[in-house]
Amino acid sequence: MVRAAQSPESWDSVLHAPTAPALTQREAIGAFAAAGDVPAPKVGAIPAGLLRAIGLVHRDTRELAEPGLPVRGALRGRLPAQRGACSG
Repeated sequence: MVRAAQSPESWDSVLHAPTAPALTQREAIGAFAAAGDVPAPKVGAIPAGLLRAIGLVHRDTRELAEPGLPVRGALRGRLPAQRGACSG
């Protein structure tokens, strides 16, 4: 891509660059650990309810839990704005 940027013939054209397949977070963490020649850490998930409970006393964790709200509402067939909409 750097070479293409330096070549006026390739300007104003669509360029395709080969990329590796997408990795899961678990695979990416394993790859970083392997690159650093260290053992891969244990990786797990925190249930959404526990994340919200921790968020009651820890502001940063509360912000982590917030993105899950729109997803849960959409999965139930309603948008978050419909749940908490103010009439007025």
